Amino acid sequence: MVSSVGSCHNILFSSNGQYLIALFYEITSNINPYSVKIWSTNDNTIRTNLHAIKCTLASTSQNSSLLYMAGKQKYGRGISLGLLDIDTCSLARELKSDPDTSIGDEIRRIILTKNETYALIACTEHATTYTCFVIFKLEAITSSNEEQSSSNNCTMLLTRFDSDPNNTFAISDESILTVLRTNEVVIWKLSDGEILFNYDFRHLNSENKIQNIRHCQMHDNRLAMLLESGVIHIWDVTLVIAQFSLVATITDPLIHSISWLDHRHFLSIDNDGQRIRTWNVNRKDNINELICSQGSLQSLGVHAISNDSNKRHEYLIIGTSKQQRDLLIFEYTQPFDGQNDSSNFSVC
Repeated sequence: MVSSVGSCHNILFSSNGQYLIALFYEITSNINPYSVKIWSTNDNTIRTNLHAIKCTLASTSQNSSLLYMAGKQKYGRGISLGLLDIDTCSLARELKSDPDTSIGDEIRRIILTKNETYALIACTEHATTYTCFVIFKLEAITSSNEEQSSSNNCTMLLTRFDSDPNNTFAISDESILTVLRTNEVVIWKLSDGEILFNYDFRHLNSENKIQNIRHCQMHDNRLAMLLESGVIHIWDVTLVIAQFSLVATITDPLIHSISWLDHRHFLSIDNDGQRIRTWNVNRKDNINELICSQGSLQSLGVHAISNDSNKRHEYLIIGTSKQQRDLLIFEYTQPFDGQNDSSNFSVC
């Protein structure tokens, strides 16, 4: 399926797959330009929102029926984080940073720890290459009075790194991995921003020179990194012993971006945005491909779909065009590990 974005900016799914959530651009005086619309995947009916939702970006919980929404505060210079109950379409909580503290210029990402006790809002600065992080500790609500408060149980921490906002990942309930522009990886504590250890991978580059990092992706403890030279390095990160184990190095100068499918496979888009390929990490080779004739792709979002009836991994893949004016939706099927790689794409 090819859809003109027009007003639709992004598509998300709830953790149980029962709801489809879309962010729609609206011309409004509100400083947060996107409204949220929710559909049931059972009967395709649209849900009525009990809250006038406006946000800059959103992310679904992996553990519950919550939608995390980030936006700028109407008054002041702070960040607001809203927690929407998708089942009831009502706002469960709203947390706010200090309105008198300036936090970057553009909200770029919401990062959740695995147990979702912390939420990080990544913001970029127009005048620097740094990314600022607003860290909210999401403690449990203990009373109805606290539920109505916008700032109760909110512990805020500010920290910043010279990194792309897309190159930071939660690797435990208390630790974060950030890939720096200096070709170093740092792992740091959420509680106080302390760097636990760092890994310098410049020795893998030609003449130990710093390379621009095109794209990073993480799946569980496996980190994949695409450099400007077309080299992809893949590591297994063992947090307990602070170890980076190089699993594979793949070189293909045609690759523009990458997206994990599972622990053994990732997708790539070529520089022309036309070809999507599936790669097997162990074989260090691509196992199939699709030429996209409907448009030129910039990035891919992968959504896993459970289907035990036919014993195949199924994915819904949403591609964004380079001009960000079209969303292309693909259905992807792949056998389990014990079967041969005969995965395939089909356009929905």
